[in-house]
Amino acid sequence: MRTNLLIVALQETTSAPTTDTKIKSGLKAAPKYRDGVLVSCDITVHPTDTATAAGGGSRKAYIVTGATGVAHKYSHRFNAYYLPFFNNDFRTMRLDPTQFPPGADMFFTDSVNGCSFAAGPGANPKVGHFNRTTGPQALADQNAMDHDIGMEFGGGTVVKLTKATYKGTSISKAATVFGFNNNGAWTFYWQPRDVAGYNHPTGTKWEMGNPAIVQCDNNG
Repeated sequence: MRTNLLIVALQETTSAPTTDTKIKSGLKAAPKYRDGVLVSCDITVHPTDTATAAGGGSRKAYIVTGATGVAHKYSHRFNAYYLPFFNNDFRTMRLDPTQFPPGADMFFTDSVNGCSFAAGPGANPKVGHFNRTTGPQALADQNAMDHDIGMEFGGGTVVKLTKATYKGTSISKAATVFGFNNNGAWTFYWQPRDVAGYNHPTGTKWEMGNPAIVQCDNNG
């Protein structure tokens, strides 16, 4: 992941139709996960998306999906904590193996594209994915997200990532947020990407950021 692109696609859907406006944009059925969970994951080369490094140069695009059936010979299967996105709402979870046995050393949340991400202190930190919008164009409401983060993390955060850092004023920029547990200490990262074109009929050409991966800090 240091030089290649990672896309998280863990929000599986059921076959039941839904009118829930809080599910991730583009989903046509009810989401399988409405709260943080521990999931078995596969990571494989993305079937349709491609990537280039900032300034040029081909890179591989990988996708993280929920594990199903027998693992493909070119995939890697592992457990991870997963925190879903919900529109104009937020979700939190604690990365705690006693709550989600047997636990995991990796964490993923849905891509941030205007949302905020936060994490608290400790060996089993609380994490949150926050989304608030305002107005008929559903613009990101950072003041409301900051309020939610303050209410949920009364003792303060050690990580806070907002669109001002990973997105700026761009419409098409987004970021993948993930974390690693190394000997009891969690570290969180974000990987920026921007739309560079399309692979017809369904794929996207992504341009990675420079640097390709950034460690999260507490500066927003």
